[in-house]
Amino acid sequence: STEVEATAYAVLALVGAGDTSGAYSGARWLLMRRNARGGFQSTQDTVVALEALGAYAAATFSDVASLSVTPAAVGNFSPGTITIDESSFDLMQRFDAHGATEVLATVEGSGVALMQLEVTYNLETDPNPPEFELVVRAKATAVTEAAARRRRRGRSLHGNLFGSNVGGGGGSGE
Repeated sequence: STEVEATAYAVLALVGAGDTSGAYSGARWLLMRRNARGGFQSTQDTVVALEALGAYAAATFSDVASLSVTPAAVGNFSPGTITIDESSFDLMQRFDAHGATEVLATVEGSGVALMQLEVTYNLETDPNPPEFELVVRAKATAVTEAAARRRRRGRSLHGNLFGSNVGGGGGSGE
């Protein structure tokens, strides 16, 4: 999006000017808009935003992290400990907390790390979705005696009808 790209350019400009404290809010805003795979909405804003976040990280953090992260959740859940050090600081490490309603993390050591939580779910679909949707719009009018006589002589009434194929049934459309 244009907001992501503009914010990324602002972060790059502030970092380039040596104003890392001014760039902090922009970097934080960008981090909150990442998708579950670390990217953004489009390739262009992903490239610019990751460049800005990388420049911000390089300007603000000099030591490699040495952290142990132990996630925990309500229920029967124990993924073990995630270690972040010189050999793994640039790797994405993940764990699944199936069915958890609350996730906590205990962190020991020194350094900075980003932890992101993604919630996904599936919705049941109707096994027999309708093939067509039919919308009828009728206008209520008073039927006069003359209109009733015309109908009896073979004339018809007219209305509006809208139909659309909403299923993937492969119908011919006729």
